[in-house]
Amino acid sequence: MDNSPLARLPPELRNDIYELALTHDRPYIIPTEQRRRSGLSGRGLMRTCRTVRAETTLLFYASNDFVFKCDSYYSLGPKSHKCVKEFQAFAGTIGEANAAALRSVSFSDESITCLVEARRKAVIRLVLGAVKEANNLSRCNFAVTGYTSFFDDDFDKCRVIRFELDAKDIVGSLLRFRREIEAERGRGYDAGIASELRDLGYLEKELSEALEVNT
Repeated sequence: MDNSPLARLPPELRNDIYELALTHDRPYIIPTEQRRRSGLSGRGLMRTCRTVRAETTLLFYASNDFVFKCDSYYSLGPKSHKCVKEFQAFAGTIGEANAAALRSVSFSDESITCLVEARRKAVIRLVLGAVKEANNLSRCNFAVTGYTSFFDDDFDKCRVIRFELDAKDIVGSLLRFRREIEAERGRGYDAGIASELRDLGYLEKELSEALEVNT
């Protein structure tokens, strides 16, 4: 890099260029990205030379969102924490310093029925995993994401709502989720909303108990 025009730029300007080149609008999906032959895609700049790699690696992990998706087959059973295990393996692979640079990690359950009893258990396991990892990597924001759905009163339309539980603000996240469901009242979904709010109440109670036991 010594003879490169990039090397002659001030470090602050180089960092601006690096950030533009390495920050992506969409999250990296794990392990999908790891299955690519080249590993995590979009990191060609980091492979140009040792100097650039040293200057960009931490920035890459600090500037992007990483999502660990639960396999739909596993998300109902005791292996629903599989994506938490995959994160731990990922953190071990990239090394302690790069893991400490992470700023945004999500554990995602792609089911659209996350409030039914079996799914609630899976969500709780994911939240416990996220809280534990957030305690280990305090500068990183960990979240659990998923969806719930309910039909209108005539069973003609289905409403899907995405939720995000922040590992550092579980109570506030659940309150925001409740408000999103309640906002659909008066639009023909009242029976479905009543059922969802009942199940959300169960989740709030069960999650509170689980967090109390595990803290």
